[in-house]
Amino acid sequence: MELPLQFETTRINIDIIKCRILNLVELFMDTIPTVIPENGVLIVDLKWEIENVSENGTGHDAANIRISIDGGNTWSLLESEELPYNFTEASGWEENNVQYRDNNSLSHLTSGWGGNSSGFQSDTVFDLSSYSGQTAIIRFAFGSDASVS
Repeated sequence: MELPLQFETTRINIDIIKCRILNLVELFMDTIPTVIPENGVLIVDLKWEIENVSENGTGHDAANIRISIDGGNTWSLLESEELPYNFTEASGWEENNVQYRDNNSLSHLTSGWGGNSSGFQSDTVFDLSSYSGQTAIIRFAFGSDASVS
């Protein structure tokens, strides 16, 4: 039985152990559409081991969290004050889809986490209050570039 995601209380624990990701892929895990409650928050425990951020501050392989309030037609980046993304541009997105490049239609989604999270980042909060009363889909996204790390 499929249950709606309850943002006030649900924890999402994602731990991919020794998973080999192919190069040049985008992977998405979406929630079912859920009405965001007043003052809603998303609280997640996150852990990642992804290709390191380059010396110039850009990323290669990347992960981020997105939200859609139009059934998945368009997406906005969710950001956490306590766990900011560690780069603003990633080849893991740009090499998969030209729309992530420069000022194209998906370029606002290229920030992400890379490198190693050094264990679980517990109770990471994403404020959803600006989406109160709207039906939303939350997307956990990963993009891999063509390089091998």
